[in-house]
Amino acid sequence: EDATQWPWDVAKLTAALMSGIGLMVAVFPEPVLRCFLTNPEAIATAILPLRFTGLTVAGDAVSLTMQNALLGVGDARRVAAISIGTQWVLFLPLAYVGVTQLGWNLNWLWGLYVAQRMLQAVMFARLWDQGKWKGIKLA
Repeated sequence: EDATQWPWDVAKLTAALMSGIGLMVAVFPEPVLRCFLTNPEAIATAILPLRFTGLTVAGDAVSLTMQNALLGVGDARRVAAISIGTQWVLFLPLAYVGVTQLGWNLNWLWGLYVAQRMLQAVMFARLWDQGKWKGIKLA
């Protein structure tokens, strides 16, 4: 029972911490960007993608926590299937079509990337909750 609850406790903590940081980044993106960029046009272009990231970083923290919990109990096959599937089968083809056929800009592309990461978070959390990992025998 403790092993089942532990990743959720860690995910809550990391999500709470990252929410605070993410909110600050979403509200004040320009000072953060100025630490890395000097070109005003680059800063202006990066504001919305950084806000996307700031608003969703807590979900990404949950995703990484649950992904690593699954890897820790030996469920690498399903983690790899989700990671490869969402990136190579879903995100990259949609990004390619979006950019080459639909004229998507960086904001659309980054929004798609963030959506892919949130989908992974939901899928990893669902795998953990299903509990099939409990039947894995480690050698």
